[in-house]
Amino acid sequence: MKRCLLLFSLLIFLTINAVAGSNNDFRMGIEAGYFSVEDGSFNNLYGSGAASFGLNSGYFLSDTLEISSSLNYFSKEGKTSFTKETITLTLFDVRLGGFFHFNPEDIDPKIGIGLDLCFVNEENPFENFSNTQIGWFITAGIEMPVSSGITIGLDIIYNSVTVQGDLGDVDLGGISALGLFKISF
Repeated sequence: MKRCLLLFSLLIFLTINAVAGSNNDFRMGIEAGYFSVEDGSFNNLYGSGAASFGLNSGYFLSDTLEISSSLNYFSKEGKTSFTKETITLTLFDVRLGGFFHFNPEDIDPKIGIGLDLCFVNEENPFENFSNTQIGWFITAGIEMPVSSGITIGLDIIYNSVTVQGDLGDVDLGGISALGLFKISF
C-alpha cells in the first residue's frame, strides 16, 4: 500500500512539475462508484462487486488529448467455499493512460486506454496472499463543466489484470462505473 501511494504521489508530482504555469490544463479530482469483477471464481467466493473510491489527476497536452493517472481502492469480504470462514480481498489500482476528448468546451464524450498496475492483498484463515501485476484498461465516459474550473462526469472502465497465485491464474479485471468530480488549475 505504501508503494502504491508513493507511486501515485510521484505521478502527481511529475504532472505538476510538467504543467507549471499552465492555463487550466491540469486537473485533480475524486471518483467513486461500483466495481464488478468478471471472474467466476471470484464471484463464488465474494459475490458480485462493491464500492470503489479513488483519486485522479490529468494534464491536457492539447485541446483534445489528456494524459491521466488515478488511484482506486476496492475491498470486499467473502466466505470460503467449504468452511465458510471470512476472507477479505483488497485491490489498489494505479491507472496511467491517455484520453481523447471530443468536445472539451461543452458536454464532452471521451475515450481512453492505458496501463493498470494492480496491488492485490487477500487475507484468509489459511494463508495471506499478496501480489502486484500490470494489466490494461479501456474506458468511455462523458464530462460536463458545471462552473469555471469544475467538471463532473461518468466513466465506464473495463480493465484486465491477471494475477498469478498458488492455485492458478485469476482475472481480477472487470467493469467499473465511476462518478467524477474534477477541479482545474
